[in-house]
Amino acid sequence: MNRIPEIRYLVLTLTNRCNLACCYCYCPKPQKPLDMTSDIMKQAVRFAALQGAPLHVQLTGGEPCLNKELVFTTINEVRAVIPSATIAIQTNATLLDEEICLFFKQHKVNVGVSIDGPPSVHEKTRGNFIKMFAGLECLERCDVPWRATTVVCDHTVTQLHKLVLILSRFKTARGIALDVLTRKGNAFKNNVSQIAPEMVREHIVNMMDALKNVNVHRTIPLRFREADSVSKHADAEKRESFCHACNGEAMAVYPDGTVYPCSQFCGEEKYCAGTIEAFNSSGLHLSPGSQKGNECESCSLQGKCPGDCPSRLLHNDLHEQRIVCEIYRTIFDYQKRNGI
Repeated sequence: MNRIPEIRYLVLTLTNRCNLACCYCYCPKPQKPLDMTSDIMKQAVRFAALQGAPLHVQLTGGEPCLNKELVFTTINEVRAVIPSATIAIQTNATLLDEEICLFFKQHKVNVGVSIDGPPSVHEKTRGNFIKMFAGLECLERCDVPWRATTVVCDHTVTQLHKLVLILSRFKTARGIALDVLTRKGNAFKNNVSQIAPEMVREHIVNMMDALKNVNVHRTIPLRFREADSVSKHADAEKRESFCHACNGEAMAVYPDGTVYPCSQFCGEEKYCAGTIEAFNSSGLHLSPGSQKGNECESCSLQGKCPGDCPSRLLHNDLHEQRIVCEIYRTIFDYQKRNGI
């Protein structure tokens, strides 16, 4: 008999539709447009609520704001069933308006915006920079805090310091997170590549210098997620898992009700754990994975490394895996050098 998982991280893919065509999107190419029904959404939320664990609910897509009413309904459901849950949404911001932004503010929804850099970069990787920027300005007018997520690839890594300068324009911006390229989906199809790992150091240092200079002038500093993670793990007595999926504490629900251990595996049949009505709980436990090389033994972060995403470890080769290693090492060295 399978142990009923204690779900702490629930990902709801509200729609597989998207109004952009990002060159590295890892989402499965939809055979047909599909939005999650309210029944499936409620089943997922109420199942997670039964576990009694502190819960985070992540709304994603596709682009979730293509179905604005479902976004509202889902947030209302979570707040009614699990008032203490934290809620976040990942959006490309092109469809944000005052109604949506004020709703996020009212219900304390954490907003993540996908942005890859200045217009020339963002247009190449995602497109529609002007509408995205208008969405950021709407968040600013409505006083909604938000954080940026940028995919690290050859198009974007050299421009990370410029992205920091763009964020510094917004009082409501709270930080930046790096999503290192996973070579699957469009990234594989379009042959999107990475720069050499040894070249990453220069650009991460430039980014951290920009953050340091910008934060001197900000009331609320911009946080760097990966730097916070390195600090946390460097001070921890024992190494923690990279994510809830490595502990079997995550559930990602696709619009058709199929269940996966992580949203990055949605659409991959071998990782499907069934449906929200009948699933195999052991299928929600991901192996944490490991590097394909032997560099860990000589790394300055051995035993204190935040680790890497199981999906990236599965789909990326050794060269691409080293990008994450170099980011962590650069951050660690920078923090030691600057007494952070």
